[in-house]
Amino acid sequence: MIDQTRGDDAFAERIAEPLREPERPDATFEARAMSAVHAAAWAKGADTRYVNRPWLLRPRMLRLSPLASLAVAAGFAGLVLAGSAALDSLGRDPTTRQGVATTRDTVHIVRFVFLDARARRVALVGAFNQWEKGATILTAAGANGVWTVDVALPPGRHEYAFIVTDERGERWVADPLSQRVLDDFGTESSVLAVGVSASS
Repeated sequence: MIDQTRGDDAFAERIAEPLREPERPDATFEARAMSAVHAAAWAKGADTRYVNRPWLLRPRMLRLSPLASLAVAAGFAGLVLAGSAALDSLGRDPTTRQGVATTRDTVHIVRFVFLDARARRVALVGAFNQWEKGATILTAAGANGVWTVDVALPPGRHEYAFIVTDERGERWVADPLSQRVLDDFGTESSVLAVGVSASS
């Protein structure tokens, strides 16, 4: 009886041997392959807006190393300083800055104090915190019912009130030590003038 496995192996070896030979492309293979790659890239959306421009006016991408970028930045800074020195030598006073407007924003720290020995929680509400009752909470300063909070306020007229929580619930209280105003609904609030006179 003939060994069938050995015959199959010999047949497979005879067929596989030519397939193991390395492929040798012809001399034009690389040029044809790159041409096909460029054509595919061009067809996928190459930018044709600048094709008709002279080569000098076509946009280019410039890639710089970090060190080269630093050198370019230093050169630009040197040009700016040289230009400034040239302007100064033309008679411009270097201590004056023409065309520069400066504004001074002043913020005042205002301490709000409320006295109520029965209060469990005191919150400050006003236009400066959009009348949000949980935005500015006062801190108890000892066991004698003194509640305080410091708030940064810009100059101007500010209306405010306290929301006091005690055993009776939550209530709106105007500051007893400040000027008071009534709103359109008859609710009483306090007024504080910061950095300006109370009449302005």
